[in-house]
Amino acid sequence: MSWRFRPRLAPTLFMVFGVGLLGSLGTWQMRRLHEAEALRARYAERLAQPPFDAAGEPPADPDRTRVRLTGTPDWDRRMILPNRYMWSYPGMNWVVPVRVEGSERVVLVDVGWVPNDEAEAVLAQERARVGARTYTGLARVASAQEDVAAARIVGGESSGTPTRWVRVAPKVMAQALGVAPQPFYVVEGEGLAEEAEIADRAPPIGGWRTTPPERPHGQYAFTWYALGVTLVCVWLSSSFRREESVSVPTSADA
Repeated sequence: MSWRFRPRLAPTLFMVFGVGLLGSLGTWQMRRLHEAEALRARYAERLAQPPFDAAGEPPADPDRTRVRLTGTPDWDRRMILPNRYMWSYPGMNWVVPVRVEGSERVVLVDVGWVPNDEAEAVLAQERARVGARTYTGLARVASAQEDVAAARIVGGESSGTPTRWVRVAPKVMAQALGVAPQPFYVVEGEGLAEEAEIADRAPPIGGWRTTPPERPHGQYAFTWYALGVTLVCVWLSSSFRREESVSVPTSADA
Protein backbone atom coordinates (compact mmCIF):
# COMPACT_ATOMS: atom_id res chain seq x y z
CA MET A 1 0.00 0.00 0.00
CA SER A 2 1.27 3.46 -0.87
CA TRP A 3 0.08 7.09 -0.90
CA ARG A 4 0.14 9.15 -4.03
CA PHE A 5 -0.53 12.84 -4.62
CA ARG A 6 -3.31 13.01 -7.19
CA PRO A 7 -5.32 16.25 -6.90
CA ARG A 8 -8.63 16.40 -8.68
CA LEU A 9 -9.50 19.26 -11.01
CA ALA A 10 -12.67 20.57 -9.32
CA PRO A 11 -11.24 20.72 -5.75
CA THR A 12 -8.07 22.31 -7.10
CA LEU A 13 -9.97 25.05 -8.90
CA PHE A 14 -12.08 25.65 -5.80
CA MET A 15 -8.95 25.88 -3.63
CA VAL A 16 -7.24 28.36 -5.97
CA PHE A 17 -10.33 30.56 -6.10
CA GLY A 18 -10.90 30.35 -2.34
CA VAL A 19 -7.28 31.13 -1.43
CA GLY A 20 -7.26 34.09 -3.80
CA LEU A 21 -10.50 35.43 -2.32
CA LEU A 22 -9.48 34.92 1.32
CA GLY A 23 -6.05 36.36 0.68
CA SER A 24 -7.60 39.45 -0.92
CA LEU A 25 -9.91 39.91 2.07
CA GLY A 26 -6.98 39.62 4.47
CA THR A 27 -4.95 42.14 2.48
CA TRP A 28 -7.93 44.49 2.40
CA GLN A 29 -8.19 44.36 6.19
CA MET A 30 -4.47 45.04 6.56
CA ARG A 31 -4.83 48.04 4.27
CA ARG A 32 -7.72 49.29 6.39
CA LEU A 33 -5.58 48.82 9.50
CA HIS A 34 -2.81 51.01 8.07
CA GLU A 35 -5.33 53.62 6.93
CA ALA A 36 -6.95 53.71 10.39
CA GLU A 37 -3.56 54.11 12.08
CA ALA A 38 -2.67 56.97 9.75
CA LEU A 39 -6.07 58.58 10.35
CA ARG A 40 -5.72 58.37 14.13
CA ALA A 41 -2.23 59.86 13.94
CA ARG A 42 -3.51 62.73 11.77
CA TYR A 43 -6.37 63.44 14.18
CA ALA A 44 -4.01 63.38 17.15
CA GLU A 45 -1.80 65.92 15.40
CA ARG A 46 -4.77 68.18 14.74
CA LEU A 47 -5.98 67.98 18.34
CA ALA A 48 -2.55 69.07 19.53
CA GLN A 49 -3.01 72.40 17.76
CA PRO A 50 -4.61 75.39 19.56
CA PRO A 51 -8.30 76.01 18.73
CA PHE A 52 -9.06 78.30 15.81
CA ASP A 53 -11.52 81.17 16.11
CA ALA A 54 -14.78 80.57 14.26
CA ALA A 55 -15.03 84.31 13.55
CA GLY A 56 -12.00 84.09 11.27
CA GLU A 57 -11.08 81.86 8.37
CA PRO A 58 -11.18 78.14 9.23
CA PRO A 59 -8.35 75.76 8.25
CA ALA A 60 -8.43 74.26 4.78
CA ASP A 61 -9.65 71.01 6.33
CA PRO A 62 -11.26 71.82 9.69
CA ASP A 63 -12.53 68.31 10.40
CA ARG A 64 -11.60 67.21 13.95
CA THR A 65 -9.76 70.40 14.81
CA ARG A 66 -10.50 72.30 18.01
CA VAL A 67 -12.52 75.48 17.68
CA ARG A 68 -13.69 78.43 19.78
CA LEU A 69 -16.90 80.25 18.94
CA THR A 70 -18.45 83.33 20.60
CA GLY A 71 -21.96 84.20 19.58
CA THR A 72 -25.65 84.31 20.39
CA PRO A 73 -27.66 81.05 20.24
CA ASP A 74 -31.17 80.98 18.80
CA TRP A 75 -32.94 78.48 21.02
CA ASP A 76 -36.28 78.95 19.28
CA ARG A 77 -34.79 77.50 16.08
CA ARG A 78 -32.94 74.61 17.68
CA MET A 79 -32.97 71.27 15.88
CA ILE A 80 -33.49 67.99 17.68
CA LEU A 81 -31.74 64.64 17.23
CA PRO A 82 -34.18 62.32 19.03
CA ASN A 83 -33.74 58.82 20.42
CA ARG A 84 -30.30 59.41 21.96
CA TYR A 85 -29.53 57.38 25.07
CA MET A 86 -27.06 58.08 27.87
CA TRP A 87 -26.76 55.86 30.96
CA SER A 88 -29.79 53.99 29.58
CA TYR A 89 -31.94 57.15 29.84
CA PRO A 90 -33.82 58.33 26.74
CA GLY A 91 -33.02 61.80 25.54
CA MET A 92 -32.09 63.98 22.61
CA ASN A 93 -29.27 66.12 21.28
CA TRP A 94 -29.83 69.77 20.50
CA VAL A 95 -28.26 71.46 17.50
CA VAL A 96 -28.51 75.22 17.89
CA PRO A 97 -27.77 77.92 15.29
CA VAL A 98 -25.32 80.43 16.79
CA ARG A 99 -24.75 83.83 15.19
CA VAL A 100 -21.04 84.56 15.45
CA GLU A 101 -20.30 87.76 17.32
CA GLY A 102 -19.35 90.64 15.03
CA SER A 103 -20.53 88.96 11.82
CA GLU A 104 -23.56 87.61 9.97
CA ARG A 105 -22.16 84.10 10.00
CA VAL A 106 -24.32 81.40 11.61
CA VAL A 107 -22.64 78.20 12.79
CA LEU A 108 -24.49 75.10 13.96
CA VAL A 109 -23.46 73.89 17.42
CA ASP A 110 -24.33 70.47 18.84
CA VAL A 111 -24.62 71.59 22.46
CA GLY A 112 -25.09 68.06 23.77
CA TRP A 113 -27.54 65.58 25.23
CA VAL A 114 -30.67 66.44 27.20
CA PRO A 115 -32.93 63.86 28.92
CA ASN A 116 -36.49 63.84 27.64
CA ASP A 117 -38.06 64.52 31.03
CA GLU A 118 -35.84 67.57 31.64
CA ALA A 119 -36.00 69.16 28.20
CA GLU A 120 -38.49 71.93 29.05
CA ALA A 121 -36.67 72.94 32.23
CA VAL A 122 -33.29 72.97 30.48
CA LEU A 123 -34.68 75.03 27.60
CA ALA A 124 -36.11 77.61 30.00
CA GLN A 125 -32.77 77.80 31.78
CA GLU A 126 -30.86 78.33 28.53
CA ARG A 127 -33.30 80.96 27.30
CA ALA A 128 -32.82 82.88 30.54
CA ARG A 129 -29.12 83.32 29.76
CA VAL A 130 -29.35 86.41 27.60
CA GLY A 131 -26.52 87.56 25.36
CA ALA A 132 -23.50 86.02 23.70
CA ARG A 133 -21.63 83.06 25.11
CA THR A 134 -18.47 81.21 24.19
CA TYR A 135 -18.51 77.62 22.98
CA THR A 136 -15.41 75.46 22.74
CA GLY A 137 -15.34 72.08 21.13
CA LEU A 138 -14.55 70.08 18.03
CA ALA A 139 -15.15 71.16 14.44
CA ARG A 140 -16.69 68.43 12.31
CA VAL A 141 -17.32 68.21 8.57
CA ALA A 142 -20.20 66.06 7.36
CA SER A 143 -19.80 64.04 4.19
CA ALA A 144 -22.12 64.52 1.24
CA GLN A 145 -23.70 61.13 2.00
CA GLU A 146 -24.45 62.19 5.59
CA ASP A 147 -26.06 65.40 4.40
CA VAL A 148 -28.31 63.53 1.99
CA ALA A 149 -29.23 60.79 4.47
CA ALA A 150 -30.06 63.13 7.37
CA ALA A 151 -33.63 63.82 6.37
CA ARG A 152 -36.02 65.70 8.60
CA ILE A 153 -38.30 63.17 10.26
CA VAL A 154 -40.90 65.08 12.34
CA GLY A 155 -42.08 68.64 12.80
CA GLY A 156 -41.06 71.77 10.98
CA GLU A 157 -41.83 75.42 10.63
CA SER A 158 -45.40 74.73 9.52
CA SER A 159 -46.23 72.96 12.80
CA GLY A 160 -44.42 75.49 14.97
CA THR A 161 -42.24 72.81 16.57
CA PRO A 162 -38.47 72.34 16.30
CA THR A 163 -37.40 70.15 13.43
CA ARG A 164 -36.19 66.65 14.16
CA TRP A 165 -33.37 65.00 12.27
CA VAL A 166 -31.70 61.64 11.98
CA ARG A 167 -28.21 63.16 12.33
CA VAL A 168 -26.39 66.45 11.92
CA ALA A 169 -26.49 67.61 8.30
CA PRO A 170 -24.99 71.12 8.15
CA LYS A 171 -25.85 71.97 4.55
CA VAL A 172 -29.42 70.71 4.65
CA MET A 173 -30.02 72.21 8.09
CA ALA A 174 -28.65 75.57 6.94
CA GLN A 175 -31.04 75.51 3.99
CA ALA A 176 -33.93 74.79 6.35
CA LEU A 177 -32.88 77.75 8.51
CA GLY A 178 -32.42 80.03 5.52
CA VAL A 179 -28.77 80.82 6.33
CA ALA A 180 -25.53 80.35 4.42
CA PRO A 181 -24.00 76.91 5.08
CA GLN A 182 -20.63 76.83 6.81
CA PRO A 183 -17.81 74.38 6.06
CA PHE A 184 -18.10 72.84 9.54
CA TYR A 185 -20.31 72.48 12.59
CA VAL A 186 -19.23 72.40 16.24
CA VAL A 187 -19.58 69.62 18.80
CA GLU A 188 -19.39 71.45 22.10
CA GLY A 189 -17.59 70.02 25.12
CA GLU A 190 -14.34 68.46 26.19
CA GLY A 191 -12.47 65.63 24.51
CA LEU A 192 -12.78 62.20 26.10
CA ALA A 193 -10.57 59.16 25.66
CA GLU A 194 -12.13 56.21 23.87
CA GLU A 195 -12.79 54.23 27.07
CA ALA A 196 -13.54 57.20 29.36
CA GLU A 197 -17.02 57.60 30.78
CA ILE A 198 -18.93 60.84 30.37
CA ALA A 199 -19.31 62.62 33.71
CA ASP A 200 -22.80 63.05 35.11
CA ARG A 201 -23.46 66.79 35.11
CA ALA A 202 -26.19 69.31 34.37
CA PRO A 203 -27.51 69.06 30.80
CA PRO A 204 -26.94 69.79 28.00
CA ILE A 205 -24.10 67.28 28.29
CA GLY A 206 -21.57 67.72 25.49
CA GLY A 207 -18.32 66.02 24.66
CA TRP A 208 -16.56 64.11 21.92
CA ARG A 209 -14.12 61.25 21.57
CA THR A 210 -10.50 62.23 21.04
CA THR A 211 -9.93 59.27 18.71
CA PRO A 212 -12.17 57.50 16.20
CA PRO A 213 -13.51 54.10 17.28
CA GLU A 214 -10.85 51.44 16.86
CA ARG A 215 -11.71 48.35 14.84
CA PRO A 216 -9.78 45.06 15.11
CA HIS A 217 -8.71 45.01 11.47
CA GLY A 218 -5.57 43.04 12.35
CA GLN A 219 -7.68 40.26 13.88
CA TYR A 220 -9.97 40.25 10.86
CA ALA A 221 -6.95 39.92 8.55
CA PHE A 222 -5.54 37.03 10.62
CA THR A 223 -8.91 35.26 10.39
CA TRP A 224 -9.05 35.53 6.59
CA TYR A 225 -5.44 34.38 6.18
CA ALA A 226 -5.99 31.48 8.60
CA LEU A 227 -9.04 30.35 6.64
CA GLY A 228 -6.95 30.40 3.47
CA VAL A 229 -4.25 28.22 5.08
CA THR A 230 -6.95 25.86 6.36
CA LEU A 231 -8.39 25.55 2.87
CA VAL A 232 -4.98 24.62 1.46
CA CYS A 233 -4.50 21.99 4.18
CA VAL A 234 -7.90 20.46 3.44
CA TRP A 235 -7.09 20.38 -0.27
CA LEU A 236 -3.72 18.71 0.38
CA SER A 237 -5.22 16.07 2.65
CA SER A 238 -7.92 15.25 0.09
CA SER A 239 -5.41 15.06 -2.77
CA PHE A 240 -3.41 12.14 -1.36
CA ARG A 241 -4.87 8.79 -2.26
CA ARG A 242 -4.06 5.37 -0.91
CA GLU A 243 -3.27 2.73 -3.48
CA GLU A 244 -2.99 -0.97 -2.91
CA SER A 245 0.22 -2.48 -4.24
CA VAL A 246 -0.35 -5.23 -6.76
CA SER A 247 2.15 -8.12 -6.81
CA VAL A 248 3.25 -9.27 -10.23
CA PRO A 249 3.88 -13.04 -10.52
CA THR A 250 7.37 -14.04 -11.58
CA SER A 251 8.64 -17.05 -13.53
CA ALA A 252 9.85 -18.60 -10.30
CA ASP A 253 6.32 -18.59 -8.90
CA ALA A 254 5.15 -20.39 -12.01
